[in-house]
Amino acid sequence: MNGGEQLFRKARKAFENELAGDGQVRVSANTAWEIAMRVSKGRLALTMGIDDWLEAVASIEGASFPHRFHSP
Repeated sequence: MNGGEQLFRKARKAFENELAGDGQVRVSANTAWEIAMRVSKGRLALTMGIDDWLEAVASIEGASFPHRFHSP
């Protein structure tokens, strides 16, 4: 995402805390859908397309989505 360094630090800390637990971070399909909708409506800017972003998140060790899906 563009900007929001404070949000980035909080998100990174939350991610690290989850990894320290059981080693897995599960990303809700609803969260991914909400991000995709905000991008499509111009309310959120990513540094890449939403499909690329979803693939990037899915490729992070320890991160997982409940199932595969495609952006709207």
